[in-house]
Amino acid sequence: MAAPVGYKAQTIAEQAADPTIRYDRQTRLWGANAQRLLMSARVCLVNATAAGAEALKNLVLPGFKAFTILDAATVSELDTGTNFFVLPDSMGQPRAKVVSELLQELNPLVEGAFVNDDPAELIQDPERIKFFSAFQAVIATDLSERVTRTLASFLAAQSIPLFVVRANGLVASLRVQAPDMTIVEQKLDHTFPDLRLNDPWPQLKEFIEANHHLRPDLSSEEYTHTPFVCILAKEWERFTAEHGTDGPKGVFMKQVRTCCTASGVIDSFQEAGAKCMLLWSVPKVPANVQALFDAEESNISADSPLFWIFVRAMKDFTESHEGYLPLPGSLPDMTTTNRVYLALQRVFNEKAAADRAAMCDIVNGHLKSLGREELAPSDEQLKLFCKNSREVTAIRVRSLEDEYASSKEQGERINEKLMEGETSIAWYLAMRAEERFHTKYNRHAGADDSQVETDLPMLKEECTALLSELSLPAETVPDEMLHELCRFGGGHLHTMAAFIGGATAQEVIKVIGGPVFQPLNNTFVYNGIESAGVQFEA
Repeated sequence: MAAPVGYKAQTIAEQAADPTIRYDRQTRLWGANAQRLLMSARVCLVNATAAGAEALKNLVLPGFKAFTILDAATVSELDTGTNFFVLPDSMGQPRAKVVSELLQELNPLVEGAFVNDDPAELIQDPERIKFFSAFQAVIATDLSERVTRTLASFLAAQSIPLFVVRANGLVASLRVQAPDMTIVEQKLDHTFPDLRLNDPWPQLKEFIEANHHLRPDLSSEEYTHTPFVCILAKEWERFTAEHGTDGPKGVFMKQVRTCCTASGVIDSFQEAGAKCMLLWSVPKVPANVQALFDAEESNISADSPLFWIFVRAMKDFTESHEGYLPLPGSLPDMTTTNRVYLALQRVFNEKAAADRAAMCDIVNGHLKSLGREELAPSDEQLKLFCKNSREVTAIRVRSLEDEYASSKEQGERINEKLMEGETSIAWYLAMRAEERFHTKYNRHAGADDSQVETDLPMLKEECTALLSELSLPAETVPDEMLHELCRFGGGHLHTMAAFIGGATAQEVIKVIGGPVFQPLNNTFVYNGIESAGVQFEA
């Protein structure tokens, strides 16, 4: 087959240098806008440990604009056994330089730099800490609690996300501190479509009456291609006529199954039987949207971001539309003819467009009252918001300073997780105690094999103090866990570093790229001894 006129084949080198080709697969995953944001972001890694290098590797490959490594250490024999991005012949050289150079080989489109300086000294200098203002994200590893708190407070004031990675032997953790995030376009694993089959608007009701399975004039082909939405809506109408809208759901499901059995093995009827829950599993206002309606930010002012003006408008919309949100307009796949499906799609598209126009009027009313420029009905942001009206949400991540304050309220949250059987939470507490040890003695507990037994009582003292501040019993963290941490001595295993590094990079991408996928809020602990992990809000 001849190539199109004017077509010029690219060489492998040219393809590698073309971002649209190089990043094509991941762009399909998280979208062009997220990829654009990643390609304009600069990230800083504090300490090029094995875990830190693995996190950075997973950001270099998808194409962040640039990275900088801040580290004063030189490559040691320990590094050569755990860090994939150092070589045996680089021992004694600046670790930041060696790791930076090897990472750059993975993706020549990413700029790499290093600063051979002591992170603790730089962070605790009120002037030099401004170095971090140039970045869109900071990953910190192997810092003491005191230094971490100083860095976290500075970055929080600058609205720069911080990702604190801790790896110690067979346990590791990730803590995310990020500014409040609003999410409009989410990629969720599963959602129920908003079809409103139990309360159809007039045009949908008219469509159902013209296409349901109980019509006497139905042909064989029309019967076997009846859309499941019409089957469910008509069966619900029959059910509520006898039992009311609060009738037993089991009776309705049995009624639909009976209908399916009578029809034989017909795909559309099988779909109806499998989707009965759509009649009661789609609330008018989901919990995540109700939380936005109840948020302080919904009391808008002239300075309010457009997202919150949309939220307030949507709240007003529900009050004038029988409690319903703007219809997203999306339809799931179903067994039917093209003609019927396209007709149904038109019904949903027209309703979604009408709701969007009503939303636009409400939004512009608020914008006008606030002295701001009004939007056109075709505004892309408004379209996207209405299309995702059921998924919009806001995430508020507690600061690290709040976590380190170790309040009784925090202890109650941790205890709830412990009561649920999440034993990995105890490792989080043990690692917090080890951080305090690091601050107090300027080294990890058990950093030298000869110190394991002598450091254990000192680590236990730090743990007891922490548990007391959290109002948790002293036995919450078993002595065996503290002993294991002393045996680990702050060492990184490459398998654990690769795991927590990958998890860290994933969360950086989530926060920087939109977000499109809901980020971690706010702590993840992985217990490699039992291959168990837990996510919770610390």
